Amino acid sequence: MPAFPHTTFDREGRAGTAREYRLKSELRRAALWGSGGALLLAVVFLLTPNLRPQQGPLERAFGVGMFAALAVGLLVPLRTVLRVDDEGVWRRGIRNWRLWPWEAFAAGRIEFGTGRLSYRNPDEPIGRRTIDLSALDDADAEHIHSLIRRIWTPPPAAPLSDELEIRLPWPDRRRVTLAREGFTVTGPNATATCVWDDVQRLRFWRLEADRPDFREMELMLPDQSIRILVDPSKQTWSGGDSASVSALLLEHVDASRIEDFALKGPPGSREELLAREDRLERHWRERATLTFWAPRMGWMLTLAPLVLLTWPQSVAMSAITSLQALMVHAICWDQRRKYEAALQELHVERQAFEWDVAGRHDPA
Repeated sequence: MPAFPHTTFDREGRAGTAREYRLKSELRRAALWGSGGALLLAVVFLLTPNLRPQQGPLERAFGVGMFAALAVGLLVPLRTVLRVDDEGVWRRGIRNWRLWPWEAFAAGRIEFGTGRLSYRNPDEPIGRRTIDLSALDDADAEHIHSLIRRIWTPPPAAPLSDELEIRLPWPDRRRVTLAREGFTVTGPNATATCVWDDVQRLRFWRLEADRPDFREMELMLPDQSIRILVDPSKQTWSGGDSASVSALLLEHVDASRIEDFALKGPPGSREELLAREDRLERHWRERATLTFWAPRMGWMLTLAPLVLLTWPQSVAMSAITSLQALMVHAICWDQRRKYEAALQELHVERQAFEWDVAGRHDPA
């Protein structure tokens, strides 16, 4: 029987105490901004009775009530959302708390979630099956994650499939059928049958090194490449999940052609660190143009109602588009901030890794 983590729930080391957690500060700020914006729109509906021609009192009351309710609802996430004690991890619902006991983690009933810091309990009702620690402050999330990993037993792996079919999303639209004897790539205009020796390189990106699933997979062939990005919100292939695809590929592809990297955690090699930097920079280049122009176009659109509409509709619509532009600007700024912080973290990790390697090879 595993030893459950009955002590040191808080990072300051106070033993035997339960601790409650709230959302990370940026999410709480976003909730406050959203609540303030909804309240502003409620005031706009209240003070501009002629927002729409022939607007009746019932329609006006509905608009005021809807935005006022939204303003109040956005304040709900400011409460405590998670609690950890001797019994387990408590997840707050709308009306009550739900316990995820330590025994469930130890017995293999809790699965990996779609994120690195998320877990899934299939026995819970739909809508309550996931605990996502990434919504907490980083230090708190990592602390609870380490507590869970101390006693957590992964669920048993599913039996290995003899055949899996991967349907790549639009605009690729290729279909890849994996089998024990080889695989077939079917495109809009041609079909290629390959053997496993045709694979030049197979690269996995996993959320952590010990996870069986992957977030990204790239299969390099002599004349084409197959790249799969796992979207947590939808499944893009049939016959199994990413863990099943990974297990089938690892069984048949030569180990010397496999690069198995993790997005987080201690790097296994300098090549993995360099690959992390290259992947991060490549992903940012794909988003750089959008994050540059989206907020600027948003602020320009706030002027359109003032030119195209008359009072008071022009002021009301300008207020709405200003809130939308502010939201887009905040999202783009947050994306750039996270990219710069992640890149700086990778540079520090690489420097520490190189120092560690140099220290191990120092003849002194």
